[in-house]
Amino acid sequence: MLKQIFDLLKQIFTFAEDIQKNKSDLKELSQQVRELAATQQRMYFEWQLQRERDARERDREAYERRLAENSEAGAAAEELLRLENQQLRERLEKLERLLPPAPSDDRTDE
Repeated sequence: MLKQIFDLLKQIFTFAEDIQKNKSDLKELSQQVRELAATQQRMYFEWQLQRERDARERDREAYERRLAENSEAGAAAEELLRLENQQLRERLEKLERLLPPAPSDDRTDE
């Protein structure tokens, strides 16, 4: 009977130690969960920031492409205008050669 009481007390003591250890483990796990939640939140914010940076970078690249395209189109338009002006000058010169000479203004004062 004494052995049974001793075994029972030993079990109670072991259970108390296990309960204390479990409480300690729970505190530690709770702290780890809080740290993981904070880390997850930081990572989410960093992910959002990176998405915004990437979107801005894509917008900048698209803007630069449009700018380059417009610049190329502008250069092509300038070249076309230059050629048209040259042709118009040449036509004007031909037409001027066909005109009779301008009358001279050799009038004397009356």
